[in-house]
Amino acid sequence: MPGLDGSIFLFLLPASGLALVSAVLTRPRVVRLPALALIVLLLGGTSLATVDGRADELAQRLDRAGTEADLVFVTSLPGYGKAEPRAATASITFAVTYSPVDGSGGRIVVWADRAGMPDCRPEPPGGYANGYGCVCEAPERAYQAIRPDLHEYLVTRGDRLVHVRATRDVDRVTLRAAVENVRPATPDELEHLLPRLPLHLRR
Repeated sequence: MPGLDGSIFLFLLPASGLALVSAVLTRPRVVRLPALALIVLLLGGTSLATVDGRADELAQRLDRAGTEADLVFVTSLPGYGKAEPRAATASITFAVTYSPVDGSGGRIVVWADRAGMPDCRPEPPGGYANGYGCVCEAPERAYQAIRPDLHEYLVTRGDRLVHVRATRDVDRVTLRAAVENVRPATPDELEHLLPRLPLHLRR
């Protein structure tokens, strides 16, 4: 059906819009009201087409990044900059990273998957002898130290497991603060984080 993708609205609006505005301003009331209603309809259709186009492009960008909107999480932490996308690895398709604003210390990486929480146990007195292990801190939160020099917090959000990981030069208290602030990315944050489409695929 013509106009469903918004292209017919965008094509006709400049020419028909002038005629309709003229009718609203100069014609009798019996003509002005239908003309005004048609202007509202045209503008509404163009707005809907713009929203649909943005949603379609975002879906394509998620697909090319190999992720889903509800698997993109962000956090906030004093002393760290805004979220930036992280290059994919063999085990992590899409993640965001945070770097200290003063350039010191390690980066914090956040990503999510649909894995289950590991079988973690309460931390033994004095910690694990070798410094490595998975500790259950709360029903939905765990901490684990990973060889050789990594550690991370895990937190469940519905059916998703969110990882907040860093090297050991980021202390555990800072890492815990990051996981306490973790949340799903907003549409505007997705726009910033997801890789742009090639020019030939943009609308």
